[in-house]
Amino acid sequence: AFGVAHLVPYLGAFSKKHPAITLDLCLLDRHVDPFEEGIDVLLRICDAPPDNMVASRLTDIHYVLVAAPTFLACTKPLTSPRDLAGVHCLFYGFRKHTSVWRFASGEGTVEVPVTTDISVNNSDAVKSLAVQGLGVALLPRFAVAEDIASGALVEVLPLHVPQGYLGTGLYALHPPSRHPAPKLRAFLDFIKGAWLLDQTWHRPAVVVATPSPAA
Repeated sequence: AFGVAHLVPYLGAFSKKHPAITLDLCLLDRHVDPFEEGIDVLLRICDAPPDNMVASRLTDIHYVLVAAPTFLACTKPLTSPRDLAGVHCLFYGFRKHTSVWRFASGEGTVEVPVTTDISVNNSDAVKSLAVQGLGVALLPRFAVAEDIASGALVEVLPLHVPQGYLGTGLYALHPPSRHPAPKLRAFLDFIKGAWLLDQTWHRPAVVVATPSPAA
């Protein structure tokens, strides 16, 4: 999902700037072992890169709660994470119908048990279910930025920052014995610069402290 949405769209501009460079891009929804598969560098979303790899953090990954306007119109008001109790939620995980969502806010970290009637192990499928009005979804912002902009999805609890399930950063990884060629470094630098100019999908949410009641 990430590669198709936020990597492929920049390939045309990169090719025009570096016409002598050819790229072999493999998009997979599984972990790849570059030692076994002969890959020069791989991009992976994770919290901490593997110890046996040289890692360069390319960008932060932020998460958001979203729901369709039709769903929000027929559910109870959602003003705090605890309001999610009893609300149909959507999240990544095959044969997984319960989870605990964690939020950072001005009140500290809040943990909320959530449930779902539909389990699925694909982020695009989770987004599709949310667009259909089947619940509140926890997804990376990069996966739903366009849907929020179009109004197909609405951000839920924007003052509470959810912790995601994929990882907090996108890393470029390569084996210690296989240093990236200059042409590959040119590609990574180009992509990183392009992402810095696009603030729609990786901007962090703002945590606002809740004022104390007046004495």
